[in-house]
Amino acid sequence: DIKLAVEGLDPYSNESLANTYNNLAMVQLRQGRFEEALANFERTLKIEFSIGNAADIASTYNNIGGVYHEKNNFIKAKCFYKKARSNALTVLTKKHPSIALYKHNMEKAREMIRKNKLRKSMENRDK
Repeated sequence: DIKLAVEGLDPYSNESLANTYNNLAMVQLRQGRFEEALANFERTLKIEFSIGNAADIASTYNNIGGVYHEKNNFIKAKCFYKKARSNALTVLTKKHPSIALYKHNMEKAREMIRKNKLRKSMENRDK
Protein backbone atom coordinates (compact mmCIF):
# COMPACT_ATOMS: atom_id res chain seq x y z
CA ASP A 1 0.00 0.00 0.00
CA ILE A 2 1.48 3.32 -1.13
CA LYS A 3 0.01 5.32 1.74
CA LEU A 4 1.60 3.01 4.31
CA ALA A 5 4.94 3.17 2.53
CA VAL A 6 4.92 6.97 2.55
CA GLU A 7 3.77 7.09 6.18
CA GLY A 8 6.62 4.75 7.11
CA LEU A 9 9.28 7.16 5.88
CA ASP A 10 11.25 9.35 8.22
CA PRO A 11 9.40 12.69 8.12
CA TYR A 12 12.72 14.48 8.55
CA SER A 13 14.23 12.83 5.50
CA ASN A 14 12.72 14.97 2.77
CA GLU A 15 15.07 13.53 0.19
CA SER A 16 13.73 10.01 0.78
CA LEU A 17 10.17 11.25 0.44
CA ALA A 18 11.01 13.09 -2.79
CA ASN A 19 12.62 9.93 -4.18
CA THR A 20 9.57 7.88 -3.22
CA TYR A 21 7.17 10.26 -4.97
CA ASN A 22 9.46 10.40 -8.00
CA ASN A 23 9.70 6.62 -8.25
CA LEU A 24 5.95 6.24 -7.86
CA ALA A 25 5.40 8.83 -10.60
CA MET A 26 7.79 7.01 -12.93
CA VAL A 27 5.80 3.78 -12.49
CA GLN A 28 2.54 5.65 -13.09
CA LEU A 29 4.01 7.24 -16.22
CA ARG A 30 4.95 3.81 -17.61
CA GLN A 31 1.42 2.59 -16.84
CA GLY A 32 -0.12 5.52 -18.71
CA ARG A 33 -1.56 7.02 -15.53
CA PHE A 34 -0.47 10.49 -16.56
CA GLU A 35 -2.48 12.66 -14.18
CA GLU A 36 -1.36 10.63 -11.17
CA ALA A 37 2.23 10.80 -12.38
CA LEU A 38 1.99 14.58 -12.76
CA ALA A 39 0.57 14.91 -9.24
CA ASN A 40 3.43 12.90 -7.76
CA PHE A 41 6.06 14.76 -9.79
CA GLU A 42 4.56 18.00 -8.42
CA ARG A 43 4.90 16.59 -4.88
CA THR A 44 8.49 15.70 -5.70
CA LEU A 45 9.18 19.23 -6.96
CA LYS A 46 7.70 20.84 -3.86
CA ILE A 47 10.07 18.85 -1.66
CA GLU A 48 13.04 19.41 -3.96
CA PHE A 49 12.46 23.16 -3.90
CA SER A 50 12.54 23.06 -0.09
CA ILE A 51 15.86 21.17 -0.26
CA GLY A 52 17.22 23.45 -2.99
CA ASN A 53 19.01 20.90 -5.16
CA ALA A 54 18.90 22.37 -8.68
CA ALA A 55 20.07 19.15 -10.35
CA ASP A 56 17.22 17.16 -8.79
CA ILE A 57 14.73 19.89 -9.68
CA ALA A 58 16.00 19.77 -13.27
CA SER A 59 15.56 16.01 -13.40
CA THR A 60 11.98 16.28 -12.16
CA TYR A 61 11.19 19.01 -14.70
CA ASN A 62 12.53 16.65 -17.37
CA ASN A 63 10.30 13.87 -16.06
CA ILE A 64 7.26 16.17 -16.17
CA GLY A 65 8.22 17.03 -19.74
CA GLY A 66 8.20 13.30 -20.44
CA VAL A 67 4.62 13.02 -19.19
CA TYR A 68 3.48 15.82 -21.49
CA HIS A 69 5.44 14.25 -24.34
CA GLU A 70 3.58 10.98 -23.82
CA LYS A 71 0.31 12.94 -23.78
CA ASN A 72 1.30 14.46 -27.16
CA ASN A 73 1.37 17.93 -25.62
CA PHE A 74 4.72 18.79 -27.15
CA ILE A 75 4.52 22.51 -26.42
CA LYS A 76 4.23 21.88 -22.67
CA ALA A 77 6.85 19.13 -22.91
CA LYS A 78 9.30 21.52 -24.55
CA CYS A 79 8.63 24.11 -21.85
CA PHE A 80 9.50 21.63 -19.08
CA TYR A 81 12.56 20.33 -20.92
CA LYS A 82 13.73 23.93 -21.22
CA LYS A 83 13.16 24.47 -17.48
CA ALA A 84 15.16 21.30 -16.82
CA ARG A 85 18.07 22.53 -18.90
CA SER A 86 18.01 26.02 -17.37
CA ASN A 87 17.99 24.67 -13.82
CA ALA A 88 20.69 22.14 -14.54
CA LEU A 89 22.95 24.77 -16.09
CA THR A 90 23.06 26.56 -12.74
CA VAL A 91 25.02 23.66 -11.23
CA LEU A 92 26.31 21.52 -14.13
CA THR A 93 28.69 22.23 -16.99
CA LYS A 94 27.41 22.45 -20.56
CA LYS A 95 29.17 19.15 -21.31
CA HIS A 96 27.40 17.21 -18.56
CA PRO A 97 25.33 14.27 -19.93
CA SER A 98 22.15 15.57 -18.27
CA ILE A 99 22.45 18.86 -20.17
CA ALA A 100 22.78 16.90 -23.41
CA LEU A 101 19.72 14.81 -22.51
CA TYR A 102 17.57 17.86 -21.74
CA LYS A 103 18.67 19.54 -24.96
CA HIS A 104 17.92 16.36 -26.93
CA ASN A 105 14.45 16.15 -25.38
CA MET A 106 13.79 19.80 -26.26
CA GLU A 107 14.80 19.09 -29.85
CA LYS A 108 12.51 16.04 -30.02
CA ALA A 109 9.60 18.13 -28.76
CA ARG A 110 10.40 20.90 -31.25
CA GLU A 111 10.46 18.36 -34.06
CA MET A 112 7.06 16.99 -33.04
CA ILE A 113 5.63 20.52 -32.85
CA ARG A 114 6.97 21.18 -36.35
CA LYS A 115 5.51 17.91 -37.68
CA ASN A 116 2.12 18.67 -36.14
CA LYS A 117 2.08 22.15 -37.69
CA LEU A 118 3.01 20.69 -41.08
CA ARG A 119 0.32 18.00 -40.81
CA LYS A 120 -2.33 20.57 -39.86
CA SER A 121 -1.24 22.83 -42.69
CA MET A 122 -1.58 19.97 -45.18
CA GLU A 123 -4.98 18.99 -43.77
CA ASN A 124 -6.23 22.57 -44.11
CA ARG A 125 -4.87 22.78 -47.65
CA ASP A 126 -6.72 19.60 -48.64
CA LYS A 127 -10.09 20.91 -47.40
